[in-house]
Amino acid sequence: MKPTVLFIEVDKDQLSLYKTKFELEGFDFLFAYNGAEGLIIAKQQQPGLIFLDIILPEMSGLEILKQLKKDVKTKNILVVLFTNLSSESSKEEGKKLGAIDYLVKTDISLKELVQWAKANVKVV
Repeated sequence: MKPTVLFIEVDKDQLSLYKTKFELEGFDFLFAYNGAEGLIIAKQQQPGLIFLDIILPEMSGLEILKQLKKDVKTKNILVVLFTNLSSESSKEEGKKLGAIDYLVKTDISLKELVQWAKANVKVV
């Protein structure tokens, strides 16, 4: 079975790049353009890993993280905050809420991102 990743990201161009690369590397790829939609997909599809932006329409990434971690069905999904915000307070809050990592988009290449996912994702 292929590992599944969910990207909750507003930038459609970025999502297109991620989708192409992750599918070429053997992942099932799910995506949502806003927080509310992302939360629904996470609950329905149960991906092994979620890359979650913080600044999203309808619901912030931190709010999604809170919702995921308090739901029995989704609390064990690995969540990485994947954002352009490099503030220590956001990083600390994300870790406190249960994110396994905090990656700044501009600090990691697409190749490194896929390698990170391969090393951390669970096949479900």
